[in-house]
Amino acid sequence: MTQTAPRRLQVGKVGELVPRIDAPPKVKGEFAYASDLSAPGMLFGHTLRSPHAHARIIAIDTTDALTMPGVHAVLTHEDVPGDPRYGLEFPDQPVLAIDRVLYFGEPVAIVAAEHPEQARRAAERIRVTYEPLEPVADMERATEQSDLHPDRPTRGHGYREDARPNVVRHMVIRHGDPDATGDVSVSGVYELGIQDQAFLGPESGLAVPDGEGGVDIYVATQWLHVDRAQIAPCLGLPLEQVRVHLGGVGGAFGGREDLSMQIHGAMLALHTNRPVKVVYNREESFTGHVHRHPARIWAEHRATKEGRLVSVRMRILLDGGAYASSSTAVCSNAASFALGPYEVPNALIESTAVYTNNPPCGAMRGFGAVQTCFAGEAQMDKLAAALDIDPVELRLLNALAPGDTLPTGQVITGSLPIARVIRAAASLEPPPPEELPRDPLRLPGGAGNTTRGEGVRRGSGFAVGFKNIAYSEGFDDYCAARVRLFEDGSAEVHCAAAEVGQGVSGVVLQVARTELETDEVRLAPAVTSEVDSAGSASASRMTWMAAGAVRDACRTALDERARRGDRSEVDVERVYRHPRTTPLDPENGQITGERAHVAFAACAMRVVVEVDVDLGLTRVVWIGAAQDVGKAVNPQQVEGQIEGGTAQGLGLALMEEIQTSGGLITNASFTDYLIPTALDMPPVESVLIEDPEPDAPYGVKGVGEPPTVVSTAAIVAALRDATGRDLTRVPVRPDDIVF
Repeated sequence: MTQTAPRRLQVGKVGELVPRIDAPPKVKGEFAYASDLSAPGMLFGHTLRSPHAHARIIAIDTTDALTMPGVHAVLTHEDVPGDPRYGLEFPDQPVLAIDRVLYFGEPVAIVAAEHPEQARRAAERIRVTYEPLEPVADMERATEQSDLHPDRPTRGHGYREDARPNVVRHMVIRHGDPDATGDVSVSGVYELGIQDQAFLGPESGLAVPDGEGGVDIYVATQWLHVDRAQIAPCLGLPLEQVRVHLGGVGGAFGGREDLSMQIHGAMLALHTNRPVKVVYNREESFTGHVHRHPARIWAEHRATKEGRLVSVRMRILLDGGAYASSSTAVCSNAASFALGPYEVPNALIESTAVYTNNPPCGAMRGFGAVQTCFAGEAQMDKLAAALDIDPVELRLLNALAPGDTLPTGQVITGSLPIARVIRAAASLEPPPPEELPRDPLRLPGGAGNTTRGEGVRRGSGFAVGFKNIAYSEGFDDYCAARVRLFEDGSAEVHCAAAEVGQGVSGVVLQVARTELETDEVRLAPAVTSEVDSAGSASASRMTWMAAGAVRDACRTALDERARRGDRSEVDVERVYRHPRTTPLDPENGQITGERAHVAFAACAMRVVVEVDVDLGLTRVVWIGAAQDVGKAVNPQQVEGQIEGGTAQGLGLALMEEIQTSGGLITNASFTDYLIPTALDMPPVESVLIEDPEPDAPYGVKGVGEPPTVVSTAAIVAALRDATGRDLTRVPVRPDDIVF
């Protein structure tokens, strides 16, 4: 496999407004995605997947497939050379189905052939005899049905073991006196459907055997080293014989944290001693990665007549699908941020994630906080109406501030300017109400609107949400960076931070230019063999963690050169860790140390919508956002993240949902699974609130998730204002609106 040589990339220093370094090749169609990779003598891989959501495997016959022209390998679970299972948090997922399939699309066998069509046709010739079983399809009934994972592993410290069938994690946060009463009480039940990350680049990669028993895997991923930590044991290889290289990534949003083709491609490559390329089609992609957890949430908010929150009770149920993925962490995040960015003296929060035979769910932008923000902000609007208080004023009255205590017992010690964020968003002026436009494309529904706009109503909404930055609950969260200084004054930076479209490559180079005071800095390709782990490109952590690691490595390299007193080459690697966190108590959800979360970031949004109540069609007219960003390393990229995160929240609010029937996905295409287009996106006016985080390098915070956390809640609030309907489920359907 030919490696791309490191290139000098022109970016500015920390805080400067600079363009995205990968924008020109992507716009010109010159960017090499993982699906564009090739190697001499390459074969093509294909996966045979289960047509059932739940079934027992009686027999697998590969005879016909093996005799087809061009076929070099047909492998099943019996051919896995190492551990038969893997997993992101614990190993509960088989490399290839062994005796049962637990979800529609689960891999059963893999094929390598000379041509993609030969591989596909060979997979069709594999004969699998199934005994269909009743699927566990309703998360409400999951704990009453047969256990899908009766031998699931113990999860260790910080997890309360639950004997009920199909419970991945159950946690309780008990704070103060949850039975405390108020003058006013409001309650509601809220539901969110399954959202897909909908990245445009499907899962893809290339596995190349090295001729010595090892393998190089070039793949679109979010976390190279944890991929390797799962791949190597399943291949029966030591870590150093598995090298994972970052391929060009066409979006991620959490959906590439779990493995897709990595082990399968490597098994085929090692078996055939030929490079093997695997690229999923769009339908396969819908079954080939995890999704956002659907949720059902019951909430009750009690307050004084002046509007002070007294007590909040919430029950959260999350459908994790067939395997755990990151459900344990999503369950915790949903509970930890259930109250929103408000000071609440008393609370009882119960959060449960369950196994079902629905599509596996895991990480997606917002990671548990999206679900509870939707429910909690609807409750705040209900409370404001019951008290006849302005919704913005109610939020300001209860806003968290540094020094306040979270329901976990953690005291906020860093920056968290909730009130500033609320005021900034509330002060943004939306466009004035227009006379109904004559251009049909500007009516709700665009060209699909068959009226002249007689039933169009305008509404406005407001919401605020917050979320943790980086990994929490005692996870050893670190990032490594390696810096080489050359005799000619140039430098090279190695960092395994995955560039998934968020711009971390530019951040790495901005930090290096700032610290080394030179423009002559190259960024080396990300590969596990050249540098230690950078952690995952997730949890809004990568800017903070990579900036810290690169800063420290640059300073150490300069110190070493100064100590030597010459211009000889320097090569150093440094590991950066954020302040230590500790697990929550499994009995009451309280902190067991100083903090469970290292830091927080918030976003508030004001939204204007138009709704045609005769047709059930909607148009988001304008969004004003204010976001707590710490220190903006690259303001232009921060604004881009706000707009992108808002687009995904808009999708969840209005159109995005994976439809299932008995666990089977029925809309696995971008024809039937709708995502926002440029015509659906309104103008987004952004205000960046800079309040540097004291524990972070340069005061930075991650910015990718807060806009997704809050935008769904804000958009639906505006729809409620326009229609007067409760709208307790997302995505909101036309039938929910029509009068």
